[in-house]
Amino acid sequence: MAGFLYNLLKFVQSKDSKMETEKTFFEDVQQRVERYVQDRLLLAKLEATEKIAGVAPKMFLVLALAFIGFFIVMIASFLLGYFFSLLTGSVFAGFGIILGIYIVIFFVMILLYKRYIKQALANMIVKMMFSKSNGEVHHDA
Repeated sequence: MAGFLYNLLKFVQSKDSKMETEKTFFEDVQQRVERYVQDRLLLAKLEATEKIAGVAPKMFLVLALAFIGFFIVMIASFLLGYFFSLLTGSVFAGFGIILGIYIVIFFVMILLYKRYIKQALANMIVKMMFSKSNGEVHHDA
């Protein structure tokens, strides 16, 4: 009977040992998966930060140029309005011609946007977001 109890005790201890090994194995796998997920999140944040850091100066430049361009167009519009006023003899007619030109440009821009500009802008944004800093396209594995 003592031999049986001794063998039973060894069996239970070996089971406990296997369970401890399995437990530490699963804890190790869990820790590695958690670290992997945290590293992937950090990588995503760093890549997003890099993209934003690359886009922000371009956006500032575009806004500054748009601001300056707005004033250039406004001043040119006044000059052309007065020029056409001298040619037609009427301030109303001179500035009306400028208004007509802007209305035509407005509708042409709407047509061009729907057909060409919308897709071109979308393609440019996608290329910019999925390209590496050296110009190569980035593919996730």
